[in-house]
Amino acid sequence: MVPGMDGHDLWEALPGPDRDRIDALVRSGRRFEAVRTLRTASGARLGDCMDAVAGRYRALGVPSAPPEPPEDTEALAERVRRLPGRAVRIETAWDGDTAGWFVLLLAVLADPPTAVVLARFRHGSDLRIFNGAVPPWPEAAAAGEAGRALADRLGLPFRPAGPEPG
Repeated sequence: MVPGMDGHDLWEALPGPDRDRIDALVRSGRRFEAVRTLRTASGARLGDCMDAVAGRYRALGVPSAPPEPPEDTEALAERVRRLPGRAVRIETAWDGDTAGWFVLLLAVLADPPTAVVLARFRHGSDLRIFNGAVPPWPEAAAAGEAGRALADRLGLPFRPAGPEPG
């Protein structure tokens, strides 16, 4: 790694298999893992890796943050139809960040095998745990309803997340 390389040059210097692996992580919305993988492969500074991964999000046309759930099932179905691979399943999965837990609505693709984030359901921060507002977690129910409706619309199986994170 040459000091002062910009994100584009850093990307171009990577071997093809590393670029493919990082692009798969970007497509599945796994930004931090993509940055870590790039840093391990290149030895570049963290900031340069973050810039390069942000560039891959732009180049691939992947939103940098999961969108809030669209109002209707047809909008989600259209997003799945436009994906670069064949969807084989719709599922929901718990995930979290520094603000707390949320549920992702995912389209699972056959080739390359990856999960693409379609929407994120979050109904508040984890302060709800301390004030007794959860469980039940309303985002699990909302994501499950959206996922079932989408899977039915597309004729795909649906695999829901559990009712609670963890």
